[in-house]
Amino acid sequence: METLIWIGLVIVAAVAAITYFSMRSRPDQVTDGRKPIADGVTVKRPDAEFHIVKNTARVVFAVPVPDRGADPVLRDLLLHHAAEIMRDRKRRGQPLDGIDTIRVYAQQAGTEAEVGHIDLAIPNQLPEIAAPIPLARSVEDHDPLRGLEDADSKKLVPTAESTSRDRLAPISTDLRLTSGVDAALRSLGVDPNEMTVTELGRGLLEIAGYELTKRNESTYLATGGGTSTYVAFVDHHPDSYPELEATAITEFLVGFANARTDRGLLITDKFGPYEIYEKEKANPRAHFITRERLQAFVDSIAVS
Repeated sequence: METLIWIGLVIVAAVAAITYFSMRSRPDQVTDGRKPIADGVTVKRPDAEFHIVKNTARVVFAVPVPDRGADPVLRDLLLHHAAEIMRDRKRRGQPLDGIDTIRVYAQQAGTEAEVGHIDLAIPNQLPEIAAPIPLARSVEDHDPLRGLEDADSKKLVPTAESTSRDRLAPISTDLRLTSGVDAALRSLGVDPNEMTVTELGRGLLEIAGYELTKRNESTYLATGGGTSTYVAFVDHHPDSYPELEATAITEFLVGFANARTDRGLLITDKFGPYEIYEKEKANPRAHFITRERLQAFVDSIAVS
């Protein structure tokens, strides 16, 4: 009997040891294009094509770059992604034998433009290339939109001058983007020079780490940081009225009420009428990011 007990203890200890060491030796897992690079930080990898031509690996990202070429932040971000793609292949048992260069490309005016390259100084060994920015962060314990409740709404009241314009220029002409936000949007497939406010808003929420679920053509559910947000987008179209219409305000408030989320957020590149100030006072959980507030919203995501 005593012998059987000892055998049982030995088996349990062996199983525990095998489990422990297998977990320690298992490589980081990659799911849904996101690879952990630090505690609580993930980088979402853009779509890419991969080819090997002789001794060169070609990685082509579906990322728009400016006509002047990629800036250093976007370049380093794509080089990081390319190195990680190759590292994933190596983990899956596909060696790098014979490859001495990784050339990285992105889209430019409908063609492939080389962004940079990585030399494999040591055969079959990839260098560590740090991501210059966190593209999509975990909001499990952090809610970047929480600042909406703390904002001094008096500073956000639209001015009469801004609502009297007859035509609206593209939002790209009015917004200042940091190199990090610009690179992050491009890596999501958004061209900051030609984006709609829907593309901008969705991109910013993804950069902040929120998970977006599409409800219909213009509304989404954003979850993260222990909160849920009903998000509605209203794009301005050429020759349409430059001020947010009362019908759009009503539709947003009704949709927000029916969604039963923690907060509601309407994002538009139209100017905001004074009515939105009254609506926010009546319902502090409803927020309107109109043209006058877009820059502050962009900045809040960039530093959150």
